[in-house]
Amino acid sequence: GHRDSVDHLIAKGANLNARTTDGKETALHCAAANGHAPSAESLIKAGADASLVSSDGMTALDSAKQSDHAEVAHLLSKASAIAAEEASRRWLTKTEKAAAEKALRNAAF
Repeated sequence: GHRDSVDHLIAKGANLNARTTDGKETALHCAAANGHAPSAESLIKAGADASLVSSDGMTALDSAKQSDHAEVAHLLSKASAIAAEEASRRWLTKTEKAAAEKALRNAAF
């Protein structure tokens, strides 16, 4: 099936965010638009960027919703929420580190 092909390409080190030959969309967009939830799940777990926009301005989540593929839309929504939380955590860590460094500089005599 499609997932086997996707998993094989992932294992071989394929660029997860490569676009179709016409440059319009990624594999994740294709999986989303066609309702291939297992393929989308493999791509997401392997690190495909769900925030990329197709040439018509749509994310993979937009494609899944437009095509009424609720299972794929759910996977992508969940992946987006996790990515946003991780980004927030990284920012907070950087902010806290900068504040601590500033406090140490200010405390130096």
